[in-house]
Amino acid sequence: MKKRSLGTVGCLALVVVCAIGVTIQLVREGIQQRGENDAAAKSIAALTKQLESGDASGAVDALMLVVKQHPKASQIEEYDSLLALLERFPAPALDSAVKAAPAKIGHGGKVAFALLARVAIIRKWPTSAEALAARTELMSPALLGDVIAIPDVYDLILKALAGVEDPAFFDELRSYATRADPTAAVSPETDAAMGRKQVASEVLGTMGPKGWKVLADEVPVALAADAEPTFALMGLERAQAGIVAFIQPYLAAAEKGEVRKRYATILGGVARSSDHPDHEAAGKVLRGAVRDPWIAIASLDFYLAEGDESTVPYLSAALDQVGTVDDASRMLNCGSEQLEQAAAAWGRAHGYEIKTKPGSKSGSWGRGN
Repeated sequence: MKKRSLGTVGCLALVVVCAIGVTIQLVREGIQQRGENDAAAKSIAALTKQLESGDASGAVDALMLVVKQHPKASQIEEYDSLLALLERFPAPALDSAVKAAPAKIGHGGKVAFALLARVAIIRKWPTSAEALAARTELMSPALLGDVIAIPDVYDLILKALAGVEDPAFFDELRSYATRADPTAAVSPETDAAMGRKQVASEVLGTMGPKGWKVLADEVPVALAADAEPTFALMGLERAQAGIVAFIQPYLAAAEKGEVRKRYATILGGVARSSDHPDHEAAGKVLRGAVRDPWIAIASLDFYLAEGDESTVPYLSAALDQVGTVDDASRMLNCGSEQLEQAAAAWGRAHGYEIKTKPGSKSGSWGRGN
């Protein structure tokens, strides 16, 4: 026993020592970060004066130098602030910065300029030749890795592209988001093609009804071709206020259960997201549609979290009619005795053995959305 106690004390001492070491390291990094922040702030203030004096070209060079010297400074990583500053530059100077940035600075600078400078051009001069080139480059294989990898910059890019009204760009987005890569018949889609489709579908999801229509129309087309409409659903998942009213007619008009299931999946996600502006509206639609087995299965997690006893017969019937082993597994441990019995019966009927092991159930029944 003594030996065991000593071992425990030794472990605790080791943890304390490690924690002190981590604290010292964090303090040092914090001091270094503050130093970089102060230096970057002074440099940005100086180049802002330079910009106000009319020396746009010199200010561009100065800003690129700030990013190169202080790539981790918080001022540089506050992309909204940096974008606001970039938008003060005249188009020719900003376009020159876009072209020169990758050659002058490293990766941090490329993020700040190769992406954000293009966003600034698109937002300020959306119909210009420079904006046309900028949006094309943002969708290019050369930049897609950076575009997708940095969430804050990615959101700014989506918002900028979603504001573009050019019909040619809209057609391009539709093609990227909803059509297979021409090479897919003989080989898998390239990473670049997949990336373009991801960005395009999410831009369409940010555009509002004009973009949602492209994505919603693609769902039955993809399913008819025996393909999962992944990119259409990915884009619709980004939709905000108004998506429930938009999807309802599609849901009502869909004759095939598989199509209704995909539309209901979107509503289920909205209904379970308490901060979504259509949260309540989505829940109302789903409560009235639980008799449809495809909708009940698509939004099973919503119904389980609601815990409404009146839905139990419909959920059980939905499992029997169109459920999968994943649906049965979620019911089997949900906390509703009737649904658990229904899930066990489904499992046995489909050749599965029901095993009990130590642990706690998920207990999702009645937890609330």
